[in-house]
Amino acid sequence: MDKFNLQFELPGLPKRINQGHGSHWKARFGEAKKWERQVFLATLGKKPPQPLKRCRLKLTRFSSVAPDFDGLVYSFKPVVDALRKLGVIENDSMAHIGRPDYRWEKAKPGAGRVRVEIVEVDELP
Repeated sequence: MDKFNLQFELPGLPKRINQGHGSHWKARFGEAKKWERQVFLATLGKKPPQPLKRCRLKLTRFSSVAPDFDGLVYSFKPVVDALRKLGVIENDSMAHIGRPDYRWEKAKPGAGRVRVEIVEVDELP
């Protein structure tokens, strides 16, 4: 049986931890909703029949400036949370997604985007 896999790109860039949306709940809520809408549209008609119990995630940020690793990882939080909330993945704990592969690639200013690659697996390393 073939395993489920899905790849999509989302325009724009999620905020990094030091980009000023801080800890105010309203700013975090707005950022989360923005990315939830984008993930919803990108996965419409493409979601697995049931949320994936185990999968590998490869998350790539395309931006003109390289973030530090902590900022890179944090920037994907609203995207991964949306995958869970929308039923693409069962949970975003390490038991379900392991340690995602976080990447950065250079892009022209104003051409920021993120790529999400999801591959269902039987076991995680």
